[in-house]
Amino acid sequence: MKFDLPKLYFLLLLAFTSETFSTVYIPTPLEDQIKESYGVVRGIYQSKVYKKNSQGEVITEISIALDKSSGLKPGDIINKNNFKVTIPGGVWQGIVHKYSGGPEFSVGEDVVLLINRGNNGFHLLNFGLGKYTIKKELGVSYLNSAIFPTNSQISGIKYQDFQVMVENKFGEPLSEFKGEKFVYNSKKLNSTNRGKGSRAPASIEEQGPEKESSTAMFWLMIVLSVLGTSSYKLFNRKG
Repeated sequence: MKFDLPKLYFLLLLAFTSETFSTVYIPTPLEDQIKESYGVVRGIYQSKVYKKNSQGEVITEISIALDKSSGLKPGDIINKNNFKVTIPGGVWQGIVHKYSGGPEFSVGEDVVLLINRGNNGFHLLNFGLGKYTIKKELGVSYLNSAIFPTNSQISGIKYQDFQVMVENKFGEPLSEFKGEKFVYNSKKLNSTNRGKGSRAPASIEEQGPEKESSTAMFWLMIVLSVLGTSSYKLFNRKG
């Protein structure tokens, strides 16, 4: 049997430079996926880099310019222009670690991501199933899934209906992100301050060093006055 050495070398090269893993998706309704997620974000896809996580696994870290979010906690968003989410697989030292059915991104794409939080930061919920693209038709925005594009419970869902699902889970729909850093505004705290009026913060500020110094001086004068009066009475008695 005669071997074709160039072909053999090529096949061996493919074997050592590519690791492909199959992905099986279960058609889970979008509403149920939201219930399983840590939070939901919307933004514009920017770029990606390949890394290794703390377990030595090759991952792809994508970056999006964040526009809206729901369910995230204070401090989760450090830089809205570089919000990072990881997905399994990537390229490391020339070896391709690929998962079939993985999500594809294009620069400038308007995406909605369902995310969870792990030891290595945020990762995409249910791999490619957690990624949705926003498309407009006749002025109406829809969420489309590349995994199940014809499933009406997963793809082709109106953005307004999606917002209701998000609000049912997190108590608020996707809301605009303002400022360079995430600032948590407690509704309970704000309502309490409004009820008490604007004098509450001023009264707190008055308890500074100057106020404490004035109070101490006042009591010192009282003590000296009492001591002076007592000495005067004692002197008159002796006289």
